[in-house]
Amino acid sequence: MPRQPGFNLAIGPCLVVEVMTECEPCARMDALHDGLFAALLPDWRGGFRGRVVADGEIEIGNAIRIL
Repeated sequence: MPRQPGFNLAIGPCLVVEVMTECEPCARMDALHDGLFAALLPDWRGGFRGRVVADGEIEIGNAIRIL
């Protein structure tokens, strides 16, 4: 995955999301699973904030593509 904002991510056949900013891992992640915060610290592994460019339904198992 690219390491800077500005790219589009397609999920399933129709949904497209523009990646706007990175979301850093936070301590709340350990509330979900102990050790998750530390595991996600290096190399942009927290997540991102995005804007829907093309609406669409997604399902478990859909392909994810960088456009």
